[in-house]
Amino acid sequence: MKIESSNLYFAILLIVLSVICWFVAPYKDLAMWTIFFLAAYSAIANDSIQTIGTFIASNSHRKWYYLWLFMGSIFLLTVTYSWLNYDGDISHGRLFSKGLNEAPSNFVFLQVFAPVVLLIITRLKMPVSTSILLLSAFTTQASSITSIISKSFFGYFIAFCIAIFVWIITTGFFEKYKKTKPSKIWVPLQWVSSGALWSTWIMQDMANIAVVLPRSLNTDQFVLVTSSVFFGLGLLFYLKGDRIQEIVTEKSDIIDVRAATVVDFIYACLLYYLKIISTIPISTTWVFIGLLGGREIAINFRKIDGDKVRAIKLLVKDTVYAFIGLLVSVILAISINENMRNQIFKDFGIIDEKEIVEPLIKTEKVERDIDDPAIWYNEKNPSKSIILGTQKDENGALIVYDLKGEIDINKSVYGLARPNNVDVLNDVLIDGNYVDIAVVTERLKNNIRIYSLPEMIELDGGGLRVFENEINPQPMGIALWRDDTGYGHVIVGKKNGVSGKYLNQYKLESKGDGTFKLKFLRSFGSFSGIKEIEAIAIDLKNNYIYYSDENFGVRKYHADVENGNDEIISFGNNFVGDHEGISIIFKKNKYIVVSDQQPINQFRIFMPEKEYKEIGSFFTTSIDSDGSDFHPGPFPAPFKNGIFVAMSDDLSFHYFSWDQIKTSFEVD
Repeated sequence: MKIESSNLYFAILLIVLSVICWFVAPYKDLAMWTIFFLAAYSAIANDSIQTIGTFIASNSHRKWYYLWLFMGSIFLLTVTYSWLNYDGDISHGRLFSKGLNEAPSNFVFLQVFAPVVLLIITRLKMPVSTSILLLSAFTTQASSITSIISKSFFGYFIAFCIAIFVWIITTGFFEKYKKTKPSKIWVPLQWVSSGALWSTWIMQDMANIAVVLPRSLNTDQFVLVTSSVFFGLGLLFYLKGDRIQEIVTEKSDIIDVRAATVVDFIYACLLYYLKIISTIPISTTWVFIGLLGGREIAINFRKIDGDKVRAIKLLVKDTVYAFIGLLVSVILAISINENMRNQIFKDFGIIDEKEIVEPLIKTEKVERDIDDPAIWYNEKNPSKSIILGTQKDENGALIVYDLKGEIDINKSVYGLARPNNVDVLNDVLIDGNYVDIAVVTERLKNNIRIYSLPEMIELDGGGLRVFENEINPQPMGIALWRDDTGYGHVIVGKKNGVSGKYLNQYKLESKGDGTFKLKFLRSFGSFSGIKEIEAIAIDLKNNYIYYSDENFGVRKYHADVENGNDEIISFGNNFVGDHEGISIIFKKNKYIVVSDQQPINQFRIFMPEKEYKEIGSFFTTSIDSDGSDFHPGPFPAPFKNGIFVAMSDDLSFHYFSWDQIKTSFEVD
């Protein structure tokens, strides 16, 4: 069997690209730029049928470089506007949404290979949703992919119906003037409509190309990105849209400048409605295929000599190809991204709903972002125990909840400058007495705040400065420890830091007036440099500090400064999402529970007695949880044997009983 030389060259190219993807995957910067260069060409080549396909088809008689310079200039103007007005972002703010607001910090082979798959699909002339394929491969917070798909079908249906309506009305007009030479006015009209459509597409779908890049590009990065895409467009115009262009050129009369102008105008209006006015997340590819399909049906059923069978065959073929492309996108996404996999499995019942733990209580919701619960146990009256959590805002609060999940507005502390994390500690020595305390970081003032429990009386004289030698450290994570003499210690982290000095430890001493002051003891803490350190937890029984070096793992240190600053061990390097929240659970054994942030949040369980191997996990309906705490109690029912509290991104805390999750902790 004879193989076309072009197919042979493409096969060789695929082999070379596969080797390159495999080689660069472990190296963050190399992988990032490889993905970008491949995605820039493959995404635009596949989506070119939507925006510049009709433009290429109806201007095939013109020099390719005139078309390139026109569309290339629009590209440069559109992304430059975004770069200047969105603080270095070139996606017009689309990558600001949660789950996409941070660039990936590491990559696996399939992520690097994803744009190559898109090249293959484009070569096979299958219109695929680049948004589903590329964005879902890199998001840290998976949205409901089934919802996106269903809404894409809705967009297809709307476009199909509108196209039938428009072309049933206009086909007679175009047939009447079909053999006449178009008026000169149609040429500038088409160039304007195509240019506007192209600019709108860039505003919406540039995120597909830029998803792996830093969210704020410096000048050098911006020049590299824009010049690469600009010259890639030149190649696309030179190839006249590549093979996928046949989806456009095989349609009836599409090379006519009048027909092309109407297609672009209608599509631009649909995009404006579906992508700007409406908040529906949707695949623009499906909208365009629906538009062309409806147009083809309307024209051939409206014309006396219309080829109805051919029109139906084209409609079926394009739809089947789009479905195949969609299926490939979903398979690739769930293969790469466990967030997606868990969501799909849940939606289709592959993960048993019984395996996902529902909270017994959801607290009252607050107005803004919440974080990091801490449980204070009232030994005299366990029913009066409280849960504390932060509301992170410039005008934030330390919220106090009861065991029913209701907010105690009298004890809650308002007016804090972005409180971040909170911890509690019993029996802390001050002025010869012992007091239970809650300590919270106040990020925008670079302070920590200390309150007595359960009264919530201020014990810090208005705030205590941490990281005194730094201009704006922005303290975030916090944990408390009590030494053998009864003095409290504060271990606090910050937004940015260097390895070996990321955390500070302070001793809580008395000012002599019933309030605390800080005595600096040490800076310590290894840091991978990948993301940040926020979640900190302390084993009060064995005097160990644990903290999450996000996207790296969990690190362990001695809490007592007399035992040195050397790391004891690191573990937990297999997380799917971000990992922040750490809880230490003492029951039959000791367990370290770490949150794996996902829409169906997974809590991974590590056991020190088994060399910190992961011995199990459990899923909850808590959304993207980055904070948790546990107390064994006993509490009143239903938390008699212990309560596990997890932050949820729905602005509430979720309460679970030990009895709900204990089977996940059973080991041989």
